[in-house]
This record gives sequence, C-alpha cells and structure tokens, in this order.
Amino acid sequence: MDGRDAHPAQAPRADGAVSAPVAHPELRAALLAELQERAPKVDAHRVGACFDFAAAAHGPQRRESNEPYVTHVVEVCRVLLDLLGERLDTTLACSALLHDVVEDTTVDLEDVEKRFGHEVASLVEGVTKLSSLHFDSHEAQQAENFRKMLLSMSRDLRVIFVKLADRVHNMRTIEYLRPEKARRIAEERT
Repeated sequence: MDGRDAHPAQAPRADGAVSAPVAHPELRAALLAELQERAPKVDAHRVGACFDFAAAAHGPQRRESNEPYVTHVVEVCRVLLDLLGERLDTTLACSALLHDVVEDTTVDLEDVEKRFGHEVASLVEGVTKLSSLHFDSHEAQQAENFRKMLLSMSRDLRVIFVKLADRVHNMRTIEYLRPEKARRIAEERT
C-alpha cells in the first residue's frame, strides 16, 4: 500500500481532493490496515475507493443479522485475504467489495467498469452470472451450477474465488436466516 489513501472518515475524489465523510469509517480503516499488513502490494487508494462505492451503493441495506450490508462484502474480502495472504491482488480485493453491487443495488456493470476498469467489472459480472439462474429442480440447479463454475474457471479463476468466499461468509452467518432460507443456502441453491 502506498499511503495515498485519504483519511478513513473521508472519501477521496477523482481529482485527489477529499469529499464528504464516508460510511463506516472504522470498518474501512480496519480493512485497509489489515490489507496493508497482510497484502502490502494491494493499492489502498483503489480498495478504499471500492469500499466507499460499495458502502454508498448498498446504503442502508442490512443483512439478516441486522449488520450493515457492507460488512458482508468486507468479510468476503477478508476470506480471500485468509486464503491468499500476500498473493491477494488489488483487482481481486476490489471485486470482492463490489461483488454484490450489480445484483443487489441500482448500480450497473457500466458504472463499475467506468469507475474501476474492465478487469474488475468482468469479475463482478462473472460472480453475478454465477448467482443469477434459478431452477425448478434441485438436480437441474446443481448440474447448472457445476457447469457455470467450470465455464467461469475457464475464463478467470478469480470469479470462483470471490463466489466461494461469498458462500463461506454466508455459511458463517447462516444462524440469522429463516430455517427454509438457511437450508436453501446450505444446499447451494440460489
């Protein structure tokens, strides 16, 4: 990390100036500090901008645990950090933070690509596609999920890393869900 990151309570603008306070400054600062310690090559400025964008996009959205939704995307990033350590790169960290913005907010892929580049947008799109199909039978769904995973792996294995980290965090917080939803997630249904 290069130390160019703005104060954790303020969002950096494209021109380098500092704008309005960001949401969840303690969570942002803790994530950036953890990345600096364990994956020092990750660009703190860029990851901070992705955090700010995800926090703004998810806004007041909450998890079933009643935590702000942005805590989920931070935990997905932390799962990847635990898995990859210093091999975690900026693009993958950004993709983890942004993985749900297209699926769960009004943000579209063009917004993601315009702000964070084609590579990040491509990974976000891959994760979104892995989550987007619904099926009538469990067997058909499992077969299609396996097919989608293989297809994604042939394009970019990092899509699978983000999706699996997403699943890991969802399983870690499954006790907050209604029993039928918990069972559906545990059985890997989308």
